[in-house]
Amino acid sequence: MALQNSGAISLNDIHVEAGGSSGSSATINDTDIRALISKGSGASMSFNEWYGASNYPSGGAMWGSRWVASSGANRSNSFYWNYRMDYHNFTTSSASSDFGDSTGGTHGRSVCSNGSRVVFSGNYYTFSSNGNRQDYITTSSLSNSINFGNLTASRHSASGVEDQGGRGLICGGSTGKYPYAPTTIIEYIQIASTSGSTDFGDLVAINMQMGNASGTGNRCLIAGGPESASNQANSNRIQYITTSSTSNATDAGNLTVARVNPAGLTNGSRACFAGGKFSLASYGNTIDYVAIASTSNATDFGNLTVSHNGAFGASDGTYGMIGGGYTGNSTSTRKDRISVATTSNASYFSTLGLPRHSCDAGSGTT
Repeated sequence: MALQNSGAISLNDIHVEAGGSSGSSATINDTDIRALISKGSGASMSFNEWYGASNYPSGGAMWGSRWVASSGANRSNSFYWNYRMDYHNFTTSSASSDFGDSTGGTHGRSVCSNGSRVVFSGNYYTFSSNGNRQDYITTSSLSNSINFGNLTASRHSASGVEDQGGRGLICGGSTGKYPYAPTTIIEYIQIASTSGSTDFGDLVAINMQMGNASGTGNRCLIAGGPESASNQANSNRIQYITTSSTSNATDAGNLTVARVNPAGLTNGSRACFAGGKFSLASYGNTIDYVAIASTSNATDFGNLTVSHNGAFGASDGTYGMIGGGYTGNSTSTRKDRISVATTSNASYFSTLGLPRHSCDAGSGTT
């Protein structure tokens, strides 16, 4: 995390920020220490030049032209779970195709992407055996998912966000299969690595089944969800997290209507939250939007072509895709598309290869 902006600062503080071990030998002229403030060897330096300096990376891609959706659940004929992941692009209006199988779980998985790798975390259906499992795919290569590493504990229905530094956050979720046990836990991973998650901080309140959206800086939003174990007390809360520094989430404003399981997507500066379950038997088609950099209430964006919850949201930075979802009577194969920068109703954009809900998606290169 970044160094402080005022007060006493030591060579050891700077050394740790540069990636060194606390208490180990270092000099102010070491290459990694100078690199924090872009100084040449032997240049004149004073300690206050390191105020706010950070070793946290930035500038990486978060999106790409191909989206890949997690497998999710299917209620169309009987209650069963898919294993197939679907993929397609954001510009061709045709049915999506089989990417490969999810080997680590099927239902209620969170998703993080760094623009080439997508990581799926947790799951519901096989919760008793590997609900803490994470898997990943490389978006350019059709394949089954591969083990990534584990969460600190089993959970499902968390929300995944990411930033340009390649850090993914797994936010909230339920640590119980049924009855639900929503949590405040936020954990993080480095998406480019294959390793377990680490504690990051806490949500404002226990929560699960939230919408998610990431910014092109080090800030992301999550919104909605039930802030109780009953799964019926819908929230309109929007929370923001500064991803480059381990910390707790903070209130950022409210959605136009409280909801559970909206689809979340972003173009980096604007977050959109689409659909969701508004009450015990009411599914919505409302799309909200909010500026990620602000702390303000959401504004109406337009409507989906159908009302549902549990759909996935994905973006290539220009278009947003909303796919699948549960309508209250059946699981949908429908894909809607929006232009994230322009408020309007969504347009029907074709179908998925298999119906699914309680899913999410990430995008990356082809």
